[in-house]
Amino acid sequence: MTKVLHFNLTAHSETEGGEMGLVKDIWTRFFPNGRYVLNRTEWKGKEPRSCAVTRVASKSKRVGDGGPITVEIEVTYRPKGDVSFVGKTRYDGWQAMVPARTLTGEFADAEGRPLPPGAAPVYVPTDVYDDAEYNDLDFGSLVLEQDEHAIRTTTTDAVMEELKASGRTGGIPFVAAHRSRPMRKLLVANAAAHTAVDGFGTLVEIVPSTTPQLKHVLSQRLAEVMVDFVEGRASIKSIGNEHVTLVMLSDVLVDCTDPSGQSRFNVLSEYTEPTFMDDLAKRLMSVYQLEVSIVPGEEGGLVLRHSAEKR
Repeated sequence: MTKVLHFNLTAHSETEGGEMGLVKDIWTRFFPNGRYVLNRTEWKGKEPRSCAVTRVASKSKRVGDGGPITVEIEVTYRPKGDVSFVGKTRYDGWQAMVPARTLTGEFADAEGRPLPPGAAPVYVPTDVYDDAEYNDLDFGSLVLEQDEHAIRTTTTDAVMEELKASGRTGGIPFVAAHRSRPMRKLLVANAAAHTAVDGFGTLVEIVPSTTPQLKHVLSQRLAEVMVDFVEGRASIKSIGNEHVTLVMLSDVLVDCTDPSGQSRFNVLSEYTEPTFMDDLAKRLMSVYQLEVSIVPGEEGGLVLRHSAEKR
């Protein structure tokens, strides 16, 4: 049974960079390289590689008031035998169940031979997440441990009775938040265009450095990633609460053109036009009920202040 553990961590902004530097340090601590990491050894009675920090958000804190920052940390416990899905990928615990394939890419049986026509694929448990020593990390105080709701069954009559009791029925738009929100990366590289999901659930798009009007193309791609973030289809390195979110858009873009293989980060301003961030902020506010502010500089991003009423 999947469980969710909620912790409150209180921290003080004594680090270089003040409060903003502190929240970034906390985010990086629990999401190194922007990815989930599992518990390496037994932690709080939970077996190794059964837990992942799945959410970090600041609580009840106004940036700039000089007080301590309270951060809510959510840890999801998912033991072996607990089946879940991330997009189309089936997981057993935190192991991805990957279809077995031959060297030529065909579906394979348990011995690696091509499957006969009509046979079901054979799935191989695959570790896709790194791990860390959770016992060395400060999670703060455990405030709640709860079971994640299991799938339940019902009947049409029961649902109709529930709707009748609520006093509200009729055809209304229905929108569900996405459970699968892969991290997004745009890599400028001396290679052909390519898009793939890596083993850590990050959707990586390679944009050739020879692309005509490269800045324009990257601006369009970055805007699309930001829209996907706002609409819940993608994740970007961010931290926030129910009222305000700092989205570190600069983390999306990586320069991989150096022949030595050394990647360069925080190149957003180098690969976009000077007006890009302003235009993106205006575009978002024209479509969504958001107030958008710009964080300029090498580690640039956007601050999204949410509408009190979400529709």
